[in-house]
Amino acid sequence: MASQKLELCFTLTEAAFPIAITINDVDAASKHLALLVNAVTELDLTYWKSLSRCLEAVLLINRGNHDTGVNALRAALAICDETGGMSRYPTFLGAIADGLSALGQTDEARVVLDQALGKADRDGEEWCIPDLLCRKGALGLQEAGPSSVLSDTAEQCLLEALALAQKQGALFWELRSALLLARLWLNRERPGDARQVLASVYGQFVEGFEVAELCAARQLLDGLPPHRYRAHRVP
Repeated sequence: MASQKLELCFTLTEAAFPIAITINDVDAASKHLALLVNAVTELDLTYWKSLSRCLEAVLLINRGNHDTGVNALRAALAICDETGGMSRYPTFLGAIADGLSALGQTDEARVVLDQALGKADRDGEEWCIPDLLCRKGALGLQEAGPSSVLSDTAEQCLLEALALAQKQGALFWELRSALLLARLWLNRERPGDARQVLASVYGQFVEGFEVAELCAARQLLDGLPPHRYRAHRVP
């Protein structure tokens, strides 16, 4: 029974909860977290208790409780630092950066994202680097006009995210980086480039068209001149 609960904990923390949060399905994330907390309570293991506290804080941030969530996640990670670390640590730093950005603390958010990228590289968690680069690029776009230095930095982050996601075969992160790039290039009056980068990624999807990023991508593509846009696949 204990081994089955450990398998459940692993599945919830490494797949079910992160996927729900990534596509902003907070209701599903909440259900997954409730299952995790129940299993962790029965197991009474320090590592899983610490991880569940981190996920609870991430959910708070995604529900819009930014200040409470950031403080809770920082406190949870401080405990993790004392007890030997935590898997997915860079993504938790990314969640803190999201909360700080929502609170208007963009300079601090950028510092945290740089810490997250450095930790991901040092700890061999390259899988989350496209996500972190997308967050950094989005933060730059939030602060910048289309022709500013920050906008150029954001563009470079998003190009790096796109290239790395393609190398990893991480199609969702390809989509997110392409969508952000397309918006940036449209602001720079480069509709052809925007169309090309977004349509080439969108056309690889065969399901999941109800997800927010895919809906946004289709809406953006539909707003481009119809005679110049050809989707590779449609839902």
